[in-house]
Amino acid sequence: MCLTSSKTKKKENKFKDEDGKFKAHLAADARGPLSLYEAPQWSTPREDTLDEKKFLLDLALISQYANAQKHPFHKGISRIETRQYISYYEAEEKWHKEMEFESKITYTKHRVAEALVILLTALDDMYDAYGTGEELELFTYALEKWLPEAPKGIPDSMKHLYRVTIDFYDKLEEELEMQGKSGCGSHFKKSLKSTANGYMQEAKWLRKDYTAKFDEYKENAILSSAYYTMMAMTFAGMGDFTKLDAFEWLSSHPKIRVAYDIICRFTNDISSYKFEHKREHVATCIDCYMKQFCVSKERAVQVITNIVSNAWKDLNQELMRPHSFRLPFLIRILTFRVSSMFFIEHIVCLLIENIPN
Repeated sequence: MCLTSSKTKKKENKFKDEDGKFKAHLAADARGPLSLYEAPQWSTPREDTLDEKKFLLDLALISQYANAQKHPFHKGISRIETRQYISYYEAEEKWHKEMEFESKITYTKHRVAEALVILLTALDDMYDAYGTGEELELFTYALEKWLPEAPKGIPDSMKHLYRVTIDFYDKLEEELEMQGKSGCGSHFKKSLKSTANGYMQEAKWLRKDYTAKFDEYKENAILSSAYYTMMAMTFAGMGDFTKLDAFEWLSSHPKIRVAYDIICRFTNDISSYKFEHKREHVATCIDCYMKQFCVSKERAVQVITNIVSNAWKDLNQELMRPHSFRLPFLIRILTFRVSSMFFIEHIVCLLIENIPN
């Protein structure tokens, strides 16, 4: 897979006349504007020409445009977007019957990944609601030192969670050592400590009723999002291809990982804003921006949405040559981001709704 900005330019020029203007007939062509919307989703920093595309959104209000605006193809999950494509074009294209989707697509359960999600959820809940400030400090300190036994002064429930966490990561490290991946386990532990420190900082803010500065929140969100921890786990699932250098690279805060963290956390904050304000919870990026800059919620969401858009451009840039690291790992970050973003929203589409006959 070779992604270059020249491809974006080629797609862009396809829609322009000799004067460099967008072709007038696009207003009457449903497929043209749809493809035009998809093209700039591969834009990178300093590639703003295709922002002119926005004029097309008023030309046609059909389901394809709505889906393309919300989930451009490469920012979606391939199977889901293919499912959408079939619905849109099934009257003209019958290729999906020949491909035998149901017989070729299989499901695999990754038990270690599932266990990690459960573990992180329990830790997040503990820091959010179930531990006192002093108890959380003791828990975090023990985890940072990787003490073999749970610290005194915390309730039995937290001691149990501590033992389960330590046991889980120690066994994972042993397994990696047996596979000849010496040193990789320490990076898993490093990622967990990073997440726990992020949780701890948010717990302190919550108990002090402190609304962080926007940049403070952004810096800590990269830790507390837990995506670094989960991404390290997905790297382990890449088999013999994964070596120690992959985890060293991931832990060095590469640009693609930072972009990924920003996209994930800020998008989640926007989508869960109403829910989070129904309970006691640390201020979101929206709250932080509103308070620091004295703006409305709508303005804060607009600015943060632009930050997410720019982060996507950074991520796109990292996927283009020359690559900052081996391409399969860059693609893994992209696909993991897409999966976490759309799984819940499209679960009905994938598992309940049938493709029309």
